[in-house]
Amino acid sequence: MGRNRAGRFADRPKNVQLNARSGVTYFRYVFPDGTRKVIGSNKDRADAYAKAEALNGYFASQRTSIAGLIAPRTCIATPRNPVLPTLVAEFRRHDPKRKKLATSTLTEQDYKLEQYARLWPDKTVQDFDTADLAEFLNGLTDNAYVKHRALLLHLFQFAGHQGYIKVNPVAVTLEKGEADKVRQRHTWEGYKAILDAAPDWMNRSMRIGLYSLQRRGDVVLLNRHINKVDLNAGTITILQHKTRNYKHPVYIEIEMGEPLYKAVEDCIRSPIPCPYLIHRRPARMTVEARKSKAHPFAVTPGYLTREFGKLRDRVGAYADMKPAERPTFHELRSFGSWLYEQAGYSREYIMALSGHAKESTLEGYIKDHAGTVPKRVSAGLSAGQLPG
Repeated sequence: MGRNRAGRFADRPKNVQLNARSGVTYFRYVFPDGTRKVIGSNKDRADAYAKAEALNGYFASQRTSIAGLIAPRTCIATPRNPVLPTLVAEFRRHDPKRKKLATSTLTEQDYKLEQYARLWPDKTVQDFDTADLAEFLNGLTDNAYVKHRALLLHLFQFAGHQGYIKVNPVAVTLEKGEADKVRQRHTWEGYKAILDAAPDWMNRSMRIGLYSLQRRGDVVLLNRHINKVDLNAGTITILQHKTRNYKHPVYIEIEMGEPLYKAVEDCIRSPIPCPYLIHRRPARMTVEARKSKAHPFAVTPGYLTREFGKLRDRVGAYADMKPAERPTFHELRSFGSWLYEQAGYSREYIMALSGHAKESTLEGYIKDHAGTVPKRVSAGLSAGQLPG
């Protein structure tokens, strides 16, 4: 069963597995029959380790008397029954669908796959059953449940293709729908409060996001060379990364209006040497952080979202809303679409700029910004119209 490994929890006792959720690492004890039970978290590590040592001592003393009576559940790893990290590595190399994923989607998928490899480092593919996977899924929010279930279903489908399993253990887990969206819309007052308090790099990010209507992932990847920024002509070209593997990718040349032009110009005139329009000079940088970025001064989508949220809450914008309801950087895309419509631009114009292929999609972005407007009706029945 479990073995000691190097790392932050290298001193953990045998038969203890790690399970990280929402920033907390939980310790699960693996019993001789394969069942698992949470015995504590990193907040009470000493107590959890003491319990594990006590259990190890108990089962060690009983081993001679129960030898042969309990069939070990864990299968032995073989070329036809690899451990999960090996399956993940094969999946990343050979799954044909991955070649069609956008960079941001691929990064998100890889993050989940690495999570599975860390969570089940010694578990073989054939050792998984529905209970194991249901236990993992049940601890997630509805939205995370949907995304993880889809990826796990695909991963074990690949295992079946490789001939490792005959039945997909994820297939009979419950399907769920994503939770209703609770994010509220931006207001001009809220946007301005954040913008006025924002550091230069965030200020430029917000203006480009609002006036260009581009996705967060496309905003941080704007490059003065790749995107052909022409200040003389007042244009910038964008290949939307989410669509790059579509049959008809969205590739547009934007004639920049004054607010967008000024934001792009401010990026280019920044004293920080970086080809990416959205950039900042970090106070310090780890080797891992450097490897995850296209340039030392570039900004990642996740960092942009986190810093926007911190700034929003620090200035008190939308303080009357619950934290889960406060609009994020992503909502600037829908807010900008609504502002364009309010200014009199046609939906065809907005769809071309934002890259939306369907008006129904754009409608979902624009609705609810002005609140619910009552339909005006007339209750004009008069006394003279009533029966005598």
